Amino acid sequence: MTNLLIEQLLVDTNRDALDVDCCQNVTIRNSVFNSLTDDAIVLKASYGGGIFMRLENVLVEDCTVSGYDMGSVYDRTYTTDKLIATDRCGPTARVKLGTESTCGYDCVTVRRIHFKRSRGFALEAVDGSDLSNILFEDSNMEDVSSSPIFIRAGDRGRYPVTGNSSENELITAAGSKPNVRLNNTNWILPAKDNYTIYPVRRYLPAYNRNHSVTSDGCSFYEIVNQGEPCLLNPANYHEEKGRFFALKYDMDSLQYIPDYDRELMAGELPLYANACGSEGIASVHDIIIRDITVKNADPRYPIELMGLVGSRLRNVALENISVEYRGGFTLREAAEQRQVNTNWEYTQNKGKKSIQSLPWLINTFFLKNEGLLPRVEWDPKEKSWKAAPFNIPELPEVYPEPSNWGILPAYGLYARHVENLHITNLNLHYLVEDSRYPIILDDVVLGTVRNIKADHTADKEEVVCVTNNYKRPAGLEYVPDYPYLTTSVEEVDIDSRLSVKQVQIAAPAPGTPKDSLYAYETAAITDNGYTYEHETASYPLPQTVYSPFFQPVPEQMVQVGKELMFEVIARQPAYEVSLLETDGKIYNESQAVKDYNVKGVSSPMTLQVTNLPEGAFFESASFIPGKPSVFKWIPTEEAKRKEPYHLTFTAEDGIIPVKMDVLITVVT
Repeated sequence: MTNLLIEQLLVDTNRDALDVDCCQNVTIRNSVFNSLTDDAIVLKASYGGGIFMRLENVLVEDCTVSGYDMGSVYDRTYTTDKLIATDRCGPTARVKLGTESTCGYDCVTVRRIHFKRSRGFALEAVDGSDLSNILFEDSNMEDVSSSPIFIRAGDRGRYPVTGNSSENELITAAGSKPNVRLNNTNWILPAKDNYTIYPVRRYLPAYNRNHSVTSDGCSFYEIVNQGEPCLLNPANYHEEKGRFFALKYDMDSLQYIPDYDRELMAGELPLYANACGSEGIASVHDIIIRDITVKNADPRYPIELMGLVGSRLRNVALENISVEYRGGFTLREAAEQRQVNTNWEYTQNKGKKSIQSLPWLINTFFLKNEGLLPRVEWDPKEKSWKAAPFNIPELPEVYPEPSNWGILPAYGLYARHVENLHITNLNLHYLVEDSRYPIILDDVVLGTVRNIKADHTADKEEVVCVTNNYKRPAGLEYVPDYPYLTTSVEEVDIDSRLSVKQVQIAAPAPGTPKDSLYAYETAAITDNGYTYEHETASYPLPQTVYSPFFQPVPEQMVQVGKELMFEVIARQPAYEVSLLETDGKIYNESQAVKDYNVKGVSSPMTLQVTNLPEGAFFESASFIPGKPSVFKWIPTEEAKRKEPYHLTFTAEDGIIPVKMDVLITVVT
């Protein structure tokens, strides 16, 4: 679709509020989009129509996106009882380009957007095409439930490729001839004249993730088999008399035929499991983000700029950005990657009660496999595990969600695999002390870091520069004996007023099978002698993740001599832990898996009110989180002569006080 104008809309839903897919010359303005459980404005470039058409020339301006309870924006109650979306991250409701990005993006401007109780701004190119020429400016975010700014170049291989069969049904049946992909097989096209032909242009491995492990005896997951990590796909090579040859596509016969000019060694065969029709990894470049203010952001997720080995983000400018995080984390959480969950009861639109499993640290909905391993490395001298929080897995094929990289060692900004990065006038602040580093640069080449103001503890530098001696090209991380390379921070002009720490990574990513190039275990699991210092069952909840909150009370109006009565409900997720359990089923997961749950805090918060009118009654001493406390007042004639009353209710859990103002006007 081309030449599209969307304006003056209110959309209040439980899925994407607005999808714009493979469209050109589009303007979206002066609208409100509310969706707690999905994106608010999502720009896609899918291959759903079977043709390539970039999304380009799009303007989004003067809109509000939010993640209040479904229906509560429409009825103007703006309730917040449901704490997380279906994917177990906080309310979604953001502006996002992706994840469907097969056809690519060009020339998108997003400006003057108010994000409220939502995730941040996301640019995600993970399917083999470009995402370029993006401007995001003059916007503000409040109550951010994920990374405020997230830019990702990934490689999940969802790009059409012509298979080795002419059958329309390409799902491989047991005993039938294998096709050109072992993963994401629904992107294989039949080899037929009436289909567009996408010959193989490159290959990726497929991994044998059948090794069930645990690091604490409470949570279990599967990682790459340490003895047989790779799956072979004989559909992608030709064997003849004990020799192996690559294949090439013959346009005349519409078949893959042996390429006798390309002989393969047996050790190379794991590299040929998944055929791709794209020439390379998606490319993300020419991005300007400026004049952005962020308040009350989730402490787990900094600004994340994440390219890949072989496809750095290029030409990225961050200017005049201020971010306030709730804080409260340490490097211990970044090393352990611990799973801590509780159950939470909520209602929406006065409906029946429902149950959610709240992840207080790691969310396992998208994050799987090696990403769940503790970030530690084996010390051969001490013969013990030691923390290595900077050794963060690449995960090129995973769904591009900020939570997929767990708790990072930076609270403010984490930039990895970026070329020509310019950061100017960045202000990073936390409400509760966070002893992680403000900024981490890893494989950043060319750029400037100027005029930075960042809260930091006395024992931590403001900027960390990482050199990694155990990197492999994207997608090849777990292929045994594949050569390692070194990445580092080069030619970045860092303001001399900033303190800088240099870090060396001296081990492969967690879960990498040991081989002739690295002889030690990398998976910190109980089978390898790893244990947490503190048991998960008694691990304290990081209360800055889910703070107390009020159910909104609208402006009140009362007549002289008449009784005014309203309820005040303040909720405390860390205290209100339900004994009920979820069924363990989530909409796109094939199995029911119940999370290991822990207890909540033992002490409830307190509730106070200031500016209470004379003669009013509010009993805060008997307050119980989640239960209504009643305000009562019969105003006199004298009360009418005064200005409107501004009452401030404060919920205090000893971490971050939460306030709610209520306006009362007295009339005759």
